[in-house]
Amino acid sequence: MAVIKNHKTGMWEVRTYYKDLTGARKQKTKRGFDKKSEALEWERNFKLKEDQSISMSFKSFVDIYLTDLEPRIKRNTFLTKKYIIETKILPYFGKRKLDDIRTSDVIQWQNEIMKLKKKNMLEVKFYDSIDDSLLKFAVIISQSNGKWVFCKHKERNTFEVPGGHREAGENIFETAKRELQEETGAIKFDIKPVCVYSVTGKTRVNDTGEESFGGLYFAEISEFAKELHSEMEKVVLMDELPDNWTYQLIQSKLIL
Repeated sequence: MAVIKNHKTGMWEVRTYYKDLTGARKQKTKRGFDKKSEALEWERNFKLKEDQSISMSFKSFVDIYLTDLEPRIKRNTFLTKKYIIETKILPYFGKRKLDDIRTSDVIQWQNEIMKLKKKNMLEVKFYDSIDDSLLKFAVIISQSNGKWVFCKHKERNTFEVPGGHREAGENIFETAKRELQEETGAIKFDIKPVCVYSVTGKTRVNDTGEESFGGLYFAEISEFAKELHSEMEKVVLMDELPDNWTYQLIQSKLIL
């Protein structure tokens, strides 16, 4: 393949060769690109299309797709897509060849996913107040200099809002302050209650699925400690909310 500039027109073009269905060698020329980057993008897509075979395994196809996708989107978005593919799609189709996958297989897969979704569905509610003894968790939505504050756990590749379990002898406001300090290293901050929330459905910290309650807080952090001394690996300040959220089904509803 070659990407060249036509000096008469000032436009970029791609010249390449490929084999048709009979195996005959053919030439393909594509003209009219304003930028070299546009010509290279077309060349890359054409090469991917020609190199692929419907007799390859679905896993091989996914590998090509992810390799092509990774440099072209945000890292967080890529990790989210990769996680969904690896956990929701590859277990069903990974070892199958592309030309062996039928429409009925895809429909069956969709039905299985819908069953799992209904089974694992979480319901989040909000309350102005509730009996303090029922509050088991505190979640603290935080900002610093206009940016969202997120934590990355040492054992996870996702980001989360600071928060955690209420300890014995604490009121829920004390829990919120402690968790904020432990997980973000916040030294100077203003924190205030927002509301009470509840989650119904099975989660990593609630295997019964019964309604559990927590306090939702907002904090503005003006100073952080230089080092963290908790299970958190680092604190990240973000202009936008992350795509790869640890508790996305819960925390995204709390922050929005």
